[in-house]
This record gives sequence, structure tokens and C-alpha cells, in this order.
Amino acid sequence: MTIFYNFHSNSDDFPTVDKKINWMMDALVSLTNNSSIPMDKMGSEGYFYMVYRATYYFNEGKWGDKVISRAMLTGMDRFFLNRRVELCNPGEKILATGLSQWFIFDRKNNAITPWKDDWINALGKFEDREFNILSAKRHRGGWDKETCGKVTEDDLDYNMHVNNTIYVRLMLSVAIDQGLSVENLKKFSINYVNELTLHDEYNVFLYIKENKSFHEVRKKDGTVCSRGEGEWLNSTIL
Repeated sequence: MTIFYNFHSNSDDFPTVDKKINWMMDALVSLTNNSSIPMDKMGSEGYFYMVYRATYYFNEGKWGDKVISRAMLTGMDRFFLNRRVELCNPGEKILATGLSQWFIFDRKNNAITPWKDDWINALGKFEDREFNILSAKRHRGGWDKETCGKVTEDDLDYNMHVNNTIYVRLMLSVAIDQGLSVENLKKFSINYVNELTLHDEYNVFLYIKENKSFHEVRKKDGTVCSRGEGEWLNSTIL
């Protein structure tokens, strides 16, 4: 599945990390919706695609006036489906790669469910591509920065839970407040642990060590919702 986005860039104007990840997620949603069992049909039956973890790699290079997004399936086991997305410039140089693992959540029974044969057959072709996904490491100890917020309707997706990209945005917003520049983000991994829902109050934590940043989003009661780990160019760490 290939999607094209028009984008006008110059030395002072380039896609934000939010925009890059949103493009990747758009391609994954299109990949799923173009299967013979689209997401809305599964949702009507009480089953939902949900992401378990993701790693995003950001490469150097000019974006140009068009972004090409390619999504593909790269493998699976009983519970997890592996997906890879590439963002390229018109010259086909890969400027960003997103790797993610997904599962099917059964709302009726409030549990992860194994993939059924008809779901697997509906997905289409699998490609043999590199899939170096990482788990975000857990930081144990104090934090350099803490902020708080509350979930609004603008944060929700079609499943009526907080959109996957919102967690990344919350984490990186704290990093930006601490003086880090997202243009110099090389890699970001995120684990999704528990859901935030509408009107939940949350705290976002940040710890910086050398060229790494460690992040957590927690509910007010201390429940961890997501963990993140970023790798930055050394010159950007203060």
C-alpha cells in the first residue's frame, strides 16, 4: 500500500515528528481497511486492532515536495502482527521507518484474542523485510521533569480511546520544554501498557541521561499507561 502526501519544505520547514508518525499510522489504517475484513467490520463485531509497541527511526535527508508512505506486513505469531512503514522522498530515499506490533482486542471478553484464520487470510501478502523493533526501557529512579494534563475528546480515535500518537506527542512535548530539538531525534520506542480514556487525568515524566531520554505517562492513581525511550544526537543533550 503506497500513499502520497504533498509537502512543501525548505530549510526552515519540515515535517514534525507528529506529522511523520501520523503519516505512518494513516498508511497502516489504509492497509487494514483495504483488507477483505476492514476495521469497521471487526469493530462492529467487538474486535479491535490495538498496538502493543512501536519503534520509529528517523534518518537524515531532504524531504522535498512530496512524501511517499509505504506500509507492509512482515510477519506474525499467534497473538502479534508485525507491520513496517517507510516514509520516502521523491528520490525514494527512506527518511523514516516505523515498526509496530499489533494485536486483536476482544471488547466483549476484555481480553487479547488469538488471530483467526479468516483474519489472517484477509490481510493479504506478507513481505520478508527487516523488523528490528525495540522495547522502551523502564527508568527506575527520579525524574528531571513532570507535567500533568487531562484527556479531551480531541485526543480520542475511532475506538474512543486515546490515539496512539497522542502518547508520543505528550512525551516529546516535555522533552521540547527541556530544550531538546525533535529535529535531532534519531530513534523513539514506545510501549503501550494501559489505556487512557476520556476525562482521565495524567502525569508525564521525563528523565535524560547522556544521549537518551526516558518517558512515562501515568494516570493520577499511578497506573503506567505507556513508556518511551528516545535516542538523540549527542549535541542536542544539554
